[in-house]
Amino acid sequence: MVNESLDEQKLREYYDSIAEERFNWVKKDRTSHIRHLRVSSEARKLIEELASKKPNEKIVVLDVGAGFGEILAYLRSPNTYRVACDISQRALEIAKRNVDDAVVCNAEALPFHDNSIDLILCVEVIEHVINPANLLKEIKRVLRPRGKFILTTPNADNKYYKHDKEHLHRFNRETLIKLISEAGLKVTFLSSIKIRHWKWLVPLLSYEESILIEGEKEERKP
Repeated sequence: MVNESLDEQKLREYYDSIAEERFNWVKKDRTSHIRHLRVSSEARKLIEELASKKPNEKIVVLDVGAGFGEILAYLRSPNTYRVACDISQRALEIAKRNVDDAVVCNAEALPFHDNSIDLILCVEVIEHVINPANLLKEIKRVLRPRGKFILTTPNADNKYYKHDKEHLHRFNRETLIKLISEAGLKVTFLSSIKIRHWKWLVPLLSYEESILIEGEKEERKP
């Protein structure tokens, strides 16, 4: 599953070019807001679990493809160190308001040491990268042993799914779990985020659905 029609420079230029427009849209978008609230709620649970095992250390949270840092803003806490990384420099200029550190990078080549991150968020990102397998391998590399991750992506099996031109790949539950497992990561929780569409205060039959997966990097066996 590799999209060879694009390269990193083209992606960087594209997302920089739409950063301001996207920021104004995200501020008003109900779907993004609901998704961010759900992911941040799940993340807080994992942070509490991780903090219980290292009470005197800060939990390092990395958001891969963080955009404007909205999710990390919800995770502000004395016991977290929040890092945003994104391919767009312009997006991260805004994200800096919400995070402790911001790093411009390609999600397929994360500029972090092995075994250095406690929790990784990857929300509606994997469908946008050139090679999803490389992204997952990088997540595994930088996670600490027993480190956690949360990943979401639109569910291509949803009958209301509409393929966005920015999506380089499509996933359903089976293909996503298979790819995660092939990267050597363990899936510990599988759910979904369903957001119903409304018109004139009336709920419609159609809804957006994202797959939500939580998992961890298993400790190496001696």
